[in-house]
Parts: sequence; C-alpha cells; structure tokens
Amino acid sequence: MANEDLVSWNAILSGYSQEGNHGLEAIFVFIEMVGEGMGLDHVPFTSAVSACGHEMNLELGLTIKSGYGSHVSVCNVLISTYSKCEVTEDAKLVLQCMNDRNTGFLSMHNVCNSLITMYAKFDSIHDSIKVFEELNCREIISWNALISGYARNGLCQDALKTFLEATMKSKPNNCTFGSVLSAIGDAQDISLKYGQ
Repeated sequence: MANEDLVSWNAILSGYSQEGNHGLEAIFVFIEMVGEGMGLDHVPFTSAVSACGHEMNLELGLTIKSGYGSHVSVCNVLISTYSKCEVTEDAKLVLQCMNDRNTGFLSMHNVCNSLITMYAKFDSIHDSIKVFEELNCREIISWNALISGYARNGLCQDALKTFLEATMKSKPNNCTFGSVLSAIGDAQDISLKYGQ
C-alpha cells in the first residue's frame, strides 16, 4: 500500500479475521501493525483476538487481549474465543468481570441483539432481559433473541408469553415461530395446543 494508515490495516486485519480459515494471516498482520508502532485502538485487538479463536489459540488471544482488555468489544470477542476453545467457565468470568458491559452500545440494535443472545448462552438471562428492556424500539429480531434465550434457559412459559406479546407489537417471522416452537417442544408443562 502506498499510503498505509490504521484504517487500511484494520480493513486487512478484519478481512482475514472474519474469514474463518485465515486466522493465522490475521495474527501476522496484527503483529506487523504492532511492529510498525501504529497507535492501535480497540478494533485491531478485537480482530486479533477473534483470529486467535479461529485458530483455537487461547494463550495468544489472552496475550493480545492484555493490551486492550477493558474495551467491551475486545471482551465480547474474548468470550467467544473462550467458547470456541470450550473454556466456558472462563468465558462466564469475563462476562461477569466486564467493567462496562453495555455502555454506549444500547442504541445499536444489532449489538443489543447480540448481547441478548450472548447473555442467554451463558445462562445470564437476567442480563438479556435488561438489555431488551433498555431498547427504545424493539424489532422482531430483538423479540426473537429474547424468545430463544428463554427457550435455551428452559423458561418455556416465559418464551411463550414473550411470543404472544411480540405478535401484538411486531410482525413475527420464521425465526419467531421456530423459536417458540422449540420452546414448546422442550416444555413438559405447556399444552401442545399452543404449538398448533
């Protein structure tokens, strides 16, 4: 590149890290960025830790994370890396220890929906509910994330109640029906008549 800047480097790094089979290339790009003495923000750290997850290299991911570890997006990727490496207890610890889990992100729906899903995956459904309740505008994707979260955590009646509320406030899609049917199928105390 003739005029290399942080944005250009981040684009290359992000491209490699998002492509699951190029994690090693992403790590090399990150190392080169550090070697060039670039003023790095959270973006390259997030991509590099994600690449470590693709490579199942938890130790390197933790080393990289230590350079920018308090940022929410870096911690979220670290949680994903722990999960990929099947170290779920440590993933839960990162989730519990994050200083400012949701600050600055609650206005962004796609991030909020990811947070709802992530918290539910780690049995923190109360955090999922908190993020959902703080949304100003609840799209069907947000409703789906919460319904799936309830189902994942065995709260089938809550999933059904949320589905019924979602149908009154939004237009359900295939994912909505799939999530609620999954919850009903798992429930022993809900009549099958609701699944019809």
